[in-house]
Amino acid sequence: MNDETNPYSQTSTTPEPLVLSDEQKAICALQQTLKTFREQIHALGVVWIILGVITIAVCLNIYLTVIATHEHQPGEARETWFIATLLLAMTAMTGLVWIVVGVLSCMKWIGAVYVGMVATILAIFAELLTFHPCTFVMAGVLALLIVQIYRVLKFGRELKNAGIPLTATTIPARPETT
Repeated sequence: MNDETNPYSQTSTTPEPLVLSDEQKAICALQQTLKTFREQIHALGVVWIILGVITIAVCLNIYLTVIATHEHQPGEARETWFIATLLLAMTAMTGLVWIVVGVLSCMKWIGAVYVGMVATILAIFAELLTFHPCTFVMAGVLALLIVQIYRVLKFGRELKNAGIPLTATTIPARPETT
């Protein structure tokens, strides 16, 4: 038998645990907050863009299949069709607002999040006014979106209080003081 030890065998000593200072722990926590903020604001922006595209697509579909192809009958009130077209155009403009707010949110413009929050709350009220079962589902989805908005604003506030720009990808290095 050979009494030599194997140089490739695993050592039996365990390495010392890594000890972080309080400042290093705070920087790690801020880095995690920044990562979460970026993920959440991108998700929020994408949801708003999708809502906007769906809204515009539905409006365009309704216009092309119902309003544009409808032939007016004698004695039919044209005002009704004008009001329907106007409401459809306003709904399409709401879809455009969703898209703009979504793109600006993806660009980390926090003002867009506030505008989107107001638009989301107004959309919830508009959905609840119709008293249709499907709209209650949509109002529930929009209510979940309010929770997401709150999370984004909370993370943004934490980063702003720490002096970190919301457009940062990593925590800026602090100069060493001697």
